[in-house]
Amino acid sequence: MASGKLTQAMITDPNTVLRNQIAHQTITQTIAIETSTKPGTPLSGGPLPAIPSPGPHPQAPSFAGGTANIAFLQGLPVPPPGGNGANANAFQMDAVFWIETVVYDIDVPALPPGTPPVILQPRQRSNVPLVPSFVAAIPFVPKKGFKGGHVKVATTQIQYSQKVMLDFAGLTWPHVSVASLVPAAPVPIPDHLLPLT
Repeated sequence: MASGKLTQAMITDPNTVLRNQIAHQTITQTIAIETSTKPGTPLSGGPLPAIPSPGPHPQAPSFAGGTANIAFLQGLPVPPPGGNGANANAFQMDAVFWIETVVYDIDVPALPPGTPPVILQPRQRSNVPLVPSFVAAIPFVPKKGFKGGHVKVATTQIQYSQKVMLDFAGLTWPHVSVASLVPAAPVPIPDHLLPLT
């Protein structure tokens, strides 16, 4: 907390990290995927009609969600004296994933013929915590290069927020994970954005 990388707002609401990431981004498309090990009954858009029909009402499906605990959480079936018993029981998990198309502004310098690929950082309007890098590369054509300029490049960013409910030592505890993911390798700037003249 002394460094400012962790704030009380992040502790109070971990999704603050996600909102800080997108606060000054240009996002043109978002696909949301929601999942849970405890589906609602009836499932949204599932086997039960939204408007009751005449006749006997169909029954809700008799199934529920669940999680498969890893060996570390389960421990040994018969723990030896002094340890290796169950660590926790993960009994529910809920998660939301956002697949976002983000447009970045990039200033590309002049690229004379024979210039090797150049790694560039996007122009920042504000303090976006995590950004990908981009690579500008042109084919070798004698006496032809890119004159330089400003380009806009779209790439994918994934954000997620998940909560696992854990039972351990007589407590039920929410374990929350949030993250923003951007491409690790430099994103190629499309050729049509770097016309040779």
